[in-house]
Amino acid sequence: MTEIGHNPASSDQEPDADMPVKVWRRGRVMAAGWIVGLIMVILLGFAACQPRQGTIYLGICSAFLEQHVAYPESMRRVSVEQYPSSVRIYFTQIDSFGQFKLEMMECAFKNDPQKGLIMDRALYNRQDMDKDILDKFNISIGSIVASEPDLTLPPTLPSEIENFKITE
Repeated sequence: MTEIGHNPASSDQEPDADMPVKVWRRGRVMAAGWIVGLIMVILLGFAACQPRQGTIYLGICSAFLEQHVAYPESMRRVSVEQYPSSVRIYFTQIDSFGQFKLEMMECAFKNDPQKGLIMDRALYNRQDMDKDILDKFNISIGSIVASEPDLTLPPTLPSEIENFKITE
């Protein structure tokens, strides 16, 4: 006597290697493809809406710049140029006479075997800054990096002068 649902002929045979174990229906595959595509579009849209980020060199140079501008609350970054071991920041500020000025700060970095990352050179409006000032600042670079400074890049400048506006 055989058990209900038990086929004695099939128990002796192993499943055929050519026969697929599970058959996917075309509808399921299409639905899975649409879902994966939708997730990819959402992730790409999210990434595209994030502000552009600079390197840690930008954060360190910005901190240095804020320490050497007379009125850092009036300072606005206009443009940033990043290079492999340096960064150049073009910024506007209002000086003590109320004049609106466009200026530049360039910071060059290197890795020192004893101290780690240090600022090797700084140019304020293309004038070298004193080495003593840099040496004093280099002590604080570790704490600046640890505090995760703002690395957001300013929007790109328009190609035509008519579209250029500085917002405050």
